[in-house]
Amino acid sequence: SRSCSRLMHGVRFPQLGRFATQIPSRFAINNPRLVLSFPGRRQASATTFPLRGRGIDTRSRSSSSSCPRGACCACRNSVFGPRLINKLSISGKVARRSAGNPRVKIMAAAPDTAVEKAIMDEDGLDGSNEEGAEPSAATSKTQRKPVPKTRNTFENGPRISVVDPNETILDASDYDIVCDVRSPAEYEEDHLIGAISTPVLDNEQRAQVGTLYKSNPFNAKKLGAGLIAGNLGKILLEHFQDKDKSTRVLVYCWRGGERSLSLSHVLCRIGFNVSFLHGGYRGYRNQVREALEECGTKYKFCVISGRTGSAKGKLLDAITAAGGQVVDLEVCADHRGSILGQEPSTNFTQPSQKMFESRLFASMCKFDPSKPVFVEGESSRIGIRHVPKSMWAAMKTAKQFELMVPTECRVRWTRSQYQHYETTHIDKLKTEMRTLGRLHPEGNKIADKWIAMADAGNWDGLVEDLLVNHYDLAYARAWLRNYGDNEAKPSVIRVPDCSDDTFADVAHQLVTTGNFVGSIPESECEGGVSTQLADDLPDRIYIEK
Repeated sequence: SRSCSRLMHGVRFPQLGRFATQIPSRFAINNPRLVLSFPGRRQASATTFPLRGRGIDTRSRSSSSSCPRGACCACRNSVFGPRLINKLSISGKVARRSAGNPRVKIMAAAPDTAVEKAIMDEDGLDGSNEEGAEPSAATSKTQRKPVPKTRNTFENGPRISVVDPNETILDASDYDIVCDVRSPAEYEEDHLIGAISTPVLDNEQRAQVGTLYKSNPFNAKKLGAGLIAGNLGKILLEHFQDKDKSTRVLVYCWRGGERSLSLSHVLCRIGFNVSFLHGGYRGYRNQVREALEECGTKYKFCVISGRTGSAKGKLLDAITAAGGQVVDLEVCADHRGSILGQEPSTNFTQPSQKMFESRLFASMCKFDPSKPVFVEGESSRIGIRHVPKSMWAAMKTAKQFELMVPTECRVRWTRSQYQHYETTHIDKLKTEMRTLGRLHPEGNKIADKWIAMADAGNWDGLVEDLLVNHYDLAYARAWLRNYGDNEAKPSVIRVPDCSDDTFADVAHQLVTTGNFVGSIPESECEGGVSTQLADDLPDRIYIEK
């Protein structure tokens, strides 16, 4: 109608999501249904846009009047509705806009031409037409771009790709930088190994927003957006000022939602090519659990056993250097598997069970199933962390190698690995030796002996006494309990010392041949495990592992 045309002529509105503030007061918006009313001589004219999963419909609220020219927006055949349908994707109550935040231009022509157009400026739909000019059929067909079918481009931005943990093995080494935007507490509990902490909300802010969200989600989102905006600047200045445009970036939060996309969109607009993890940490965690459940049947394990101080960890390092596949359980658990095995570098604490499993997953995620995987002969528990059931079951029936090292070499190696007990943590050593004494048949008597040796600085004598009178007996019983049912008896690797050359030679043979030339049947090796019968061991010996 003429009144409709006069009202709409030359009026432009930004994106649909801001109709409430940009549209004249005579228009009304009522989500989830957007109603544009055009008062005039034909009061019944109106257009309703129901929000649907993939587009917008137009239909007349009343059919009491018709518009042969198509000037009224209530006209179903108007160009306004179809173009809006083709170019906008609507979900729920909010119009999903592309990363460029396209501006929507709504205008009507002069009364004689009677044309309304709805275009997206960034897509260039009829953008060259002047207001009031009727577009030709050729122009509307040639300048129209197809509807983007790629969800990544339209919803997330042209430089943001989606990584699906159901289809891709997650490995931080595939990216130049992996950003965990969750709070520091969430990051500390567990994260993708190799990721850095770039929290868009710190612990206190996350708690504040979460508490408010329970009572008022809208206000919580406003508060969260303001806090995130302030933190994004710090992240960019601290982590991205030295990165070039080709940097490969992966971003994730707890479930791949608001927090991860807040940083992803900013990096995308800067010019980085960004990947964000679909499903976030939850998707990653599901991948870890599934991988560990399958590892027992997927890989062929070879267990390296040996008494305390036999330098089994050094042999595993040599195997890695020789190109072998190794899972170091003690490194993953930050614990050496005994009462004295806590690591001072971690303030005598261990990672969470989830973090322990993430480290195991990171070690094995790209292993070749056709090649053996070497692992140290631990028990099902390392400190307070548990070896995954599938992996532990496979270890109990795996091929065994027992490393035999002279006692004097074991003493030197043990002292080199526990220097902190001779220097900065002597009091802690004495406390732990009291604990060992309560578990020994001689009780406090043996504990007093060990403490006296420590006070006298007789470290060689103390370490040898601990190895012979406690750890060797405990190891023998633990081995019989954990691996005694294995029909394949271990082959013994006897070495004269713990030198680098000696271990490099052993590692090379294990990796290339799967065996060691110097291996002899365990029964022929003096001091082997089976020479320590369970009945000969003191009943009160503590099985630490």
